[in-house]
Amino acid sequence: TTAIYRLRTLVVTKSIEVNFLKPVLVGLEMKVEGRLLGSDGSREVSTEGFLTDPKGVLCAKASGVFAILNPEAASRFGLDGSLQDDLEKFISS
Repeated sequence: TTAIYRLRTLVVTKSIEVNFLKPVLVGLEMKVEGRLLGSDGSREVSTEGFLTDPKGVLCAKASGVFAILNPEAASRFGLDGSLQDDLEKFISS
């Protein structure tokens, strides 16, 4: 979601890796942070993310590479306008 929010466009996952360092308990409020690491221009973006517990202890870290979808590519994948509407709502929240 970091890539979608920051780039304000649709992306699809090319690769993702998640490393759990500590137990993540159900029902516990966690803090999630994500950031863009870089982009090759208009085709893909690299990200990383961190999950910490209420005490600030790092519980998980992740990295991923995402393909950026332009409107034409989204259409070829059958992603219709309603998905774009949902994206706009997500970005504006």
